[in-house]
Amino acid sequence: MNCNKLENESKGRVLGVDFGEKRVGIAVSDRNNKYSLPLKIIRRKNDVNLIQDLKSILDEWGCTDIVFGLPDEFSSVHKKQIERIKSFVDKFQLEVNNVNVVVWSESFTSKKAREVNPKREHIDDVAASVILESYLESANTK
Repeated sequence: MNCNKLENESKGRVLGVDFGEKRVGIAVSDRNNKYSLPLKIIRRKNDVNLIQDLKSILDEWGCTDIVFGLPDEFSSVHKKQIERIKSFVDKFQLEVNNVNVVVWSESFTSKKAREVNPKREHIDDVAASVILESYLESANTK
């Protein structure tokens, strides 16, 4: 699992993932990997189905990279969530080996997503877009 920023040498789009227990937010970059766009929210059933859903989206959008948001490890509240995400990313990498996988900090993404859409009930796709935007900004300033 790569917890650092990748050299963004890929020519495809980048997919952003806000991993939740019940819902998974998905965002995709534009063709030039400059901007992120909220794409959809997936109802999470189990890891097998989620991996299949992500593979389909990666293929459909021509993504060569995927960025999973990971909470900061400072809070004991997030420990179980961090373990779940890392476990899922390991399973994902065993099943999908034709994309670059990055784990990226999702600090304050829900708060930022809520600011963007204060009236919306579920903001998982917007949170994924915030994660992806942070990654893209960092990769593009290198």
